[in-house]
Parts: sequence; structure tokens; C-alpha cells
Amino acid sequence: MAQINDLSGDNLTENEEHAVKGSEVFVGGLARTVTESNIREVFSTCGEIVEIRTMTDQNGKSKGYCFVRFTTKEAANKAIKEKSGFMLEGKKIGVVPSTDQTTLFFGNLPKDWSPDEFDKMIRQAFQDVTSVDLAMPFGSGDTSLSQKQQNRGFAFVKFSSHADRDMPPRTRGGYTSDAPRRRPTGSERRRRVHLREVDPVPDPDPVEHPQHDRDETEEVFEGAPGGPIDRSILRSFHKHVAAKIWLGEDRAPLKLVNHGAKLQLWELDMERSRIYETVHRSGLAPLTSCSHRVASRPMLSAFCERWQPETTTFHMPFGEMTITLDDVASILHIPVTGSMISFPQPLRVDDANALLVELLGTTDVEASRETEQCRSPSVRLVWLRDHFSTITDASSDDDIMFATRAFLLHLVGCTLFADKSATSVAVVYLELFRDLSMVGSYAWGAACLAYLYRQLTTATKFEVRQLGGYLTLLQAWIYEHFPEMFSSPDMAYIESRPRALRWRPHVIPDSLQSVRERLDRLQISEVCWEPYVDHRAEHPLPDIAWYSGCLKCGQVVEPYHPERVLRQFGYIQTIPPRPFTPPRPDRSILLEQYWERWTDHVLTDQSRGRRCHYSGSGESVPEYMAWYDRISHRIVQPPQLRSGFTTDARSSLPSHAASTSDTRAARALTLLRLVISGGREQSVDVFWGALNDAHGILAGSDETSASHSTPSPAPASHSTPSPATLPFFSPATFVYPPAASDDPPPLIVPPPPASVAPPAASGPPPPLIVPPPPASVAPPAASGPPPPLIVPPPPTSVAPPAPALDSTASTTVYVRAKRKKKT
Repeated sequence: MAQINDLSGDNLTENEEHAVKGSEVFVGGLARTVTESNIREVFSTCGEIVEIRTMTDQNGKSKGYCFVRFTTKEAANKAIKEKSGFMLEGKKIGVVPSTDQTTLFFGNLPKDWSPDEFDKMIRQAFQDVTSVDLAMPFGSGDTSLSQKQQNRGFAFVKFSSHADRDMPPRTRGGYTSDAPRRRPTGSERRRRVHLREVDPVPDPDPVEHPQHDRDETEEVFEGAPGGPIDRSILRSFHKHVAAKIWLGEDRAPLKLVNHGAKLQLWELDMERSRIYETVHRSGLAPLTSCSHRVASRPMLSAFCERWQPETTTFHMPFGEMTITLDDVASILHIPVTGSMISFPQPLRVDDANALLVELLGTTDVEASRETEQCRSPSVRLVWLRDHFSTITDASSDDDIMFATRAFLLHLVGCTLFADKSATSVAVVYLELFRDLSMVGSYAWGAACLAYLYRQLTTATKFEVRQLGGYLTLLQAWIYEHFPEMFSSPDMAYIESRPRALRWRPHVIPDSLQSVRERLDRLQISEVCWEPYVDHRAEHPLPDIAWYSGCLKCGQVVEPYHPERVLRQFGYIQTIPPRPFTPPRPDRSILLEQYWERWTDHVLTDQSRGRRCHYSGSGESVPEYMAWYDRISHRIVQPPQLRSGFTTDARSSLPSHAASTSDTRAARALTLLRLVISGGREQSVDVFWGALNDAHGILAGSDETSASHSTPSPAPASHSTPSPATLPFFSPATFVYPPAASDDPPPLIVPPPPASVAPPAASGPPPPLIVPPPPASVAPPAASGPPPPLIVPPPPTSVAPPAPALDSTASTTVYVRAKRKKKT
């Protein structure tokens, strides 16, 4: 409990209260055994202490932080400078200024309360209340409540001190009183007039509350076109690039920041063995060899469109997936445990110049000129190479130490923390290399993952055109989990090396539109859920992969939710709890304390559930997909905007119900004519797809491309389906409305030779371009019926297969057997 001295809020005038503003500090990272007397003994050297408030839980145990108030602001500043980093009971404590907030917001109040009633109620429940302001309608000066005049449902209560503000009792629902609670209306919920309490750290064990019932005062969202129907999870989806794509807007492939080729411009050979030894001990040596030189813009851009910031996961058609700490450890072989990478505050340019002089041995003029050229507290990668790549083992010890720090800064700037400047790296990371013996103690993998999460989140905004972060990690993760779609394995790979070296990076020939459609049709059986089974002997699953909490990299804080991707660990996926909102980066002490006790925040066996019946099966509970379909945006590309033939071109094709050899030939030739009439401007993909479809028709398989089953607004002569949409995926058939009479629909047959006049018609027939016959086959005679086509006849005893239904097509399907002609 907080022990308060004689100087209390009751004895302070308004001037005295303002005089002590800024005199309170926040102390974090305390051991559980630290008492108030220990804290007083440490901070009494800084000045006279007014009060010490130690925060405890319901059982009276310390939460690991407290507030110390001094009589003067100078004493508080002295404590921040001298005691930050002080070792107390074997733990390093942190001291930062405390934000004085003496006003509380009360929301969701019954509107039939009058100002006098609410004032009396507050003063009975709380002590040291300075003022009570119950919001009333504008223009209301009467404090008595009439029958028609009600309050606005919220109020502000000001206390005499920050300590008194922390004293009021709270419940999860807000203010506690004996008055009966009234269920708020929908308009009140939309106005969000409820009390907001943001915890300084996430729920210590969020998996203990799987139900996560919606609070009565939670904001209500309407559904979005194409999903999600329930936007209580994806609250910012209206700003997402996928929402714009669904409405018809498009975005070009993102520009990628990839420095894989730049790493080879500064290699450590035998002449620099002393530098390499330090780099090897740091745990970052695998980054020098596993970075991909090229990255695929369409592939990474398409996956970025499926990233959702609230859940920090990719929303695939069958569920969520994400990059886990296990993926980082297996793909990169860098440490994922250790100290959290955190900085007390953003670095200013003057501080960056001083850091360059101190840790890299440059002059003030050189440092100032470089940061001025970057227009930020950063240095160019080429500047680091030009100044330090020539240092060898023959140089002095100081030069080798400077060059080692410069190499590590260059290494993380090209890999883990590649920013969108594409040419520079922030100087703030240089502080991590001050003590070269401690470089290996940081959780580099966790920081890399947090940084990549943030870059993906930024790239989900429609106006963003660039993607940063370590793209080798993202690209290798795609190769591992979707090997049949994108990857090209290196057969010389051995399991003792990082998994990033297992793949030969290449730029896929598909367009962004093609990759979108491939992902929209992706099936759960095409995913490799557990790609590291053969890698476990060399690199077991790290226990920290089950950690549920926040990841931090400097000023970047991102949530990490393994409970949302249980299938990637071989467990049956259940409906996960609500994602939590990460705390502010300035609460670094609390985040570090939470991270240091990560073993207390891993998913329990009960939270993990049951293992899949078969390895890599990707199973989920029966109710999961119904829930996921309601809260997610499963399909990025709307069906009417996918590549393929238009409705007019498709309606000219013959009925799929016919199965004779003449009908098959007519269908195949009609399909080829539509493509040939488009001219030479069309891509090879269009011709390739038409040939595959024609081959399927003539071979009797009745398989056509899935892309043809979906109309496109583009003309038929300019349709460009991709190879991925054509021969290798789930077939779909052409579907048409029934004929007006009971007679079978007419068949479109190949046109006769040019010398034979076509039959009369109601209107002039469209010109058709017929492909010439092969040279070895004689052309048909000038008169008489055309020679019959020799095609394999269908089995007589087997009925023609029913057409496969396309779930995305909007046309009603009618299937009817063809009538036989009377002889």
C-alpha cells in the first residue's frame, strides 16, 4: 500500500500544487522483495521525499514498480539522472518522469442523474475531490434536472493530487455504485462514452480468458463489403488496402527495400579475422550469408495485402497465419531470447553526432556532415563501408574496435532493421554495440520480428508504396509454408545451416493480379504447416515461441499471438481470444519487466489444446471457420474483377451438357477462335490457358480454367489470365441459362471453307479467324461437307460428368441431358 507523508492534497493550495508538478518519478524493474524502506534509502540522497507509492496486487505482492514524489522538481531530475540503471536487489531499475494526471473521466453514466446527485455520490465514495463536472446539454444553466433535460452520460472529476486519483475503486465495467446499471443504447455505444482504462502492460495471461465476451459499452461497427461482417476485431479495416481493392481501386506492386547485394560489398576475409570473431560471438554471423539478393515484388505485395495490423497475422482463405519466433530462429539462426532492445527516447541529431564521435572515432565535422546529408540521426551505408571496410588485423586495437562496431551497424541496417530510406541506418542502434561483449545478450530475433510486423502494418495503408524490414525473413517464410506455389529449393542444402539458405530466391514471372487470384483460391492442403520437422534435430522448437505478449524494438511495440496460429505448431486451431492493444513505447520499463519473465506468459498446455490427428493436417475445431468467416476478409480480389473472359464472350460458347465428338471439337475450336481474334498483343498466358482448356475438352476431361468461370469487365480480346489461374488449379465449368424451349440449345460448329457460303441468318455473323491446318494435312475440298474430326469418343456406359460448380460465379446453373435425334 502507498504510504503518504504529512504533505497531502488537503494542505496544498492551487499555487503549491503547481509548484510541485514534475516532482514525481516512476520507478520500474523492481524486484519482488524490494520494500519501501529500500526505496527510501536509495532515493533519499537525491532530495527530500514527500511520498512513496508502491503498487501491489490483490494479494499484497509488489507489482515491480512504484512512484516517488519529491518536494522539488530538481530532486526528481537528479533521481532520473543518477538512479536510472541503479542495481537494487540484483536487478537494474529504471527511473523516468511520471505524468501527473489528476482528472478522471467517468462514462456510461445513467442520464437521469442530476449534477447535485452525482456530486454527492462522488464525494461520498472518494476523498480529496477538487471538482465534479457532469456534462449537461449545451445551453443548460440549471442544475436541477427536469423531466425532459438529462445529462450527457459522462463527467470529469478532478482530484487534489495524482496519488488521490489512483485511489478510487474500479471494476472492469467502470464506476462502482449502488445505483442500478442501465444497458446503454446503440447510439451511446457508438459515441464510446464509456470509461477507457488502458493497462500499462497487456494481460499477464490473455489465454486464461478465451471467451472474451463483448462488453456492453463496446463500440459497434458495421460490416465491410466483402467482409468482415463483424468488425469488432479488424477495427481499422476501412483504411486497409484490401478494402480499396475490393471496391475497385488498385495499387501497384510495392517497392522493396532489400540490401542482400550490398552485404557482399563488405565481406570479412582472413585479413579481418579479429572482426569476424567478435561478429561470430554476437550471434549475428548467420546474417552475413543467408540474405537473399533478390525479392519478388508481386509475391510479397500480395501477402502484404493480407496482413491485418490488429491481429499481426496474415488472413488467408482458410484461417490466420503469421511469422513466429520459431520461424525466425529456424530461418535465420539468430538469438530470440535475451534482453529486449529498448531505447529510453528517440535520438536527436546532436546526440547522434556525439555517439558517432565516441563509438566510431570520427571527428565532429565528419559526423555533422553525414547526419546533415541524411537529414536525420542516421548514416549512409556506403559511408560506413568507405570509412571502415579497409581496416584489417594489422590496424590498431582502437581502429579494429571502431570497424567492428561499424560492421555490425552496417549489418543490422542491411538486414534486421532495413528502413524505407533504402540507403541509411539509424545511429541509435550503435548504442547496442557500445560493449561488444554484450552484443550476444540481446533478443535480436524478437526485435527483428517486431520491426517487420510494423513495416507490414504500415504497408497495409493504400497510399504507402514501399515495404521495409528484413524481407529475406518474409520471403523465406513464404517459401517454407507454400513450397508448391513459389519456392525453388537448393538441393545442396544441409540442415545444420539456416533455413533461408534452403531456397534459391527468384522473381516469379506472375503479375500481382495473378498472385492475388492464386491466394484467393488457395486450399488448406496446399500449405506446409510444419516445415521444420527435419530441422528439429539441429534446431529444436524454442520454448519462447509459445510466449504471448508484446515484442519491442526501440520505439516499436507489436503484439505477438501464437494462440491465433496453433496449426503452425501442430495443434488444432480453436477460436482465439481477442487481440490485445500494445502499450505505449514509453512504458519501456514495464515491457522489459514483462519480457524478462516471459516464462510466466507462455501458453499453457490447456491453452494449446489438442494436437492434430495427422502431422501437418492443419485441423481446426468445427466452429472455427464460421467464426473466421464472420470476422475476416478472406478473399482480396472480388470475383467480378478477376481475370478471364467477359460475360458476352462466355455466353457464345456451346452448352457443356453435350458430349459427342462433334460437340467437343466445336467447343474447342470456338474457344480457340475467341483467343486468336484478340491478336498478337495478348500475353502468352492467354494462349497457354486456351490451349490447355482445348486439350482438356478434346481429351474428354471437360476441365477448363477456373478463371473462365468468372466474368471480367475487360473485353474478351484483352483478357489476361495468368498461368497459375489456368492449368493447375481446381477446374470450373462454363454455366449458362437454359434455353427458352425444351429443345436442346443450338451448337456452334466450325465454319465451312471459305468457298462455301455460310447459311442465312437474321443478321451478319461476326468475322471469325480460323487457324490454318498443319502443313502435312491437306486442306478440305472446296465443296462438300468438312472431313470429320477424329477425337476419342466418350465411354458409352458412363454418363457425362456433371459440371463442377464455381462458388464464386453468380450465374444460375442448369444441367440437362441432350435429347437424341430421331432416326
